Amino acid sequence: MCRPLVKKIILCFSFQFIILGVFAQNAQKTDLTSWIGTWKGSLNINNADGKTLKVPMTLDIKATDSTNRYSWTIIYGEGKSMQIRPYELLDKGNGQLVIDEKNSIVLDAYLLGNTLVTRFEVKGSLLMITYQLLEAQNQIIFRVYSGKHKPLNTTGGDKKVPVVKTYPLGVMQEAYLKKNT
Repeated sequence: MCRPLVKKIILCFSFQFIILGVFAQNAQKTDLTSWIGTWKGSLNINNADGKTLKVPMTLDIKATDSTNRYSWTIIYGEGKSMQIRPYELLDKGNGQLVIDEKNSIVLDAYLLGNTLVTRFEVKGSLLMITYQLLEAQNQIIFRVYSGKHKPLNTTGGDKKVPVVKTYPLGVMQEAYLKKNT
């Protein structure tokens, strides 16, 4: 083999190892330590007709023995009407997480800035759920937007204009959860 070709091959492999090293370093664990705690408040459920229902809500986030898993328990209501949802949050790194509902449902989620976001479809409804951490206020704002996953309106599509579909919103849920200290 001639020397220039050998040099190119070595340079190519060296470049690949450098790139792989940079990506491996960037696959960082997501820092969720400021999320850990018990957060309480009232969940307001608003429908499109203007009706509101108010329910006590608790979000309990705990570290587990595993470095990339958190206990993520949501409690709605109290007394006999209490619903406990014992989920787990799995950190996949780089702000990508998974919410494991422990019943074969696993939701992909993303930490975008200070907001954990998941979006999914269930039984013909499209949901977007956000948890926004306001660390200075010791508060998490929880929001759910849901509506049918059937386009309400389709516009655009002329010449170079893309087709745009809008979807109805039927329910918005919102809770301002304060950290118990």
